[in-house]
Amino acid sequence: MSMGALVTEPIRVQVLREKPIEMHSRWFSASGGMLLSTLIAAPLAFGAVQPWAWASLCIASGIAFASWAAGCAATGQIRIARSLMYALVLGALLFVTLQFVLGKTISPVSTREALVKFAGYAAIFFLTGQIAIGLTARQWRALGCVLIAYVFAMAVFAISQFFSNTELIYWTMRPKWGGEIFGPYVNHNHYAGLMEIVLPLALASVLALPERHGLKVLGWFSVVLGLASVLLCGSRGGTLAVCVEFAVFFLVLLVRPYAGISRMTALAALAVIMIAPILFWWLDPGSVLKRWEATATAPQTAIEHRVNMTTDSMRILRENPMFGVGAGAFEEAYPHFQSWVADGVVEHAHNDYAELLAETGMTGGLLLAIAGCLGLHRAIANLACQNALPSGLVQLGAAVACCGLLVHSFSDFNLHIPANAAWFSAAVGLVAVSFSGTSN
Repeated sequence: MSMGALVTEPIRVQVLREKPIEMHSRWFSASGGMLLSTLIAAPLAFGAVQPWAWASLCIASGIAFASWAAGCAATGQIRIARSLMYALVLGALLFVTLQFVLGKTISPVSTREALVKFAGYAAIFFLTGQIAIGLTARQWRALGCVLIAYVFAMAVFAISQFFSNTELIYWTMRPKWGGEIFGPYVNHNHYAGLMEIVLPLALASVLALPERHGLKVLGWFSVVLGLASVLLCGSRGGTLAVCVEFAVFFLVLLVRPYAGISRMTALAALAVIMIAPILFWWLDPGSVLKRWEATATAPQTAIEHRVNMTTDSMRILRENPMFGVGAGAFEEAYPHFQSWVADGVVEHAHNDYAELLAETGMTGGLLLAIAGCLGLHRAIANLACQNALPSGLVQLGAAVACCGLLVHSFSDFNLHIPANAAWFSAAVGLVAVSFSGTSN
């Protein structure tokens, strides 16, 4: 159908109850390509924390959405996967918009920035689900190969940089305010946050590959190396999160053989994964283990400031119970409630849940609780469907990835790092839809 024909032919809206046939349009392919390229590039731009980087991320997600919309126009129908989570995200976007428009924020500039970022994440979340339901098994495996290669390249780069120069990113750039550099991130906790998303997806992709596939061995090595890099980066919250992820992933496979993966295959995969701690022990120059020993000796020191920031955030919530101080306005609000002496400006609460409540009040907390319930329901429903390889396993990996980052969010602010938030949005987008005809 030509674009001009749309003047006389109405566009048909179709809410999908079943997986559609592959949508043949260059616009959809361009949208998927732009989306994947954006996700791959964002972490490389220092986590997309600088204005030029997160603005580029939002613009790219907007272009991807426009391309998807053009594909709908070209085919004469809008095909939307059915999920209540779309309505919830739209409601959250409307709430932040009202905060900004009605002046329910102490920092309109910060709330406007948060609104732009959230709109970009919402576009990524929506597009991931829409594009995923149209993928063939061959395309799923191709995507899996990209994820495997990405984990391998990121881990090799991060480990190489760790042993050659821990003060410069890309061996050339010194962070203005210092930090604990690992990979392309100023903060090692945020590198761990990225790997918490991509590692389960890569693991699922490896398991979904045919036994004699040429990338099978490289895939296993990539997962082992990626896990070892998380251990090596020294992030305590990240290490706990990936341990939870792999425990949940293999528990699911062992309790109920999933999508053609037998218990023996799962046990063999678990045995391979256990090489990662050994590789870490061999690579560690001693500094990472000393960090863990210090934590074990004085655990209160490791969490003292985080507890203070969480407590202060709850004081902000008590003063602004319904609407909070405004999305993105935590940094401006915190000095008035700060109960401890910090070396510099406190930008985040190091607890995404506490910061969300401080910025959006009980309304945001309610939206978060509903989102958690819907996501858990959808993940369990997807497990019950036992979707075929490879889409079913990748969807399981996405659910596990979300679980891991949400665990880490109790002690850090990965969801305020644009690159990690974008990857998290994509993972939630995979969980939100059904590939077997059931709906949320």
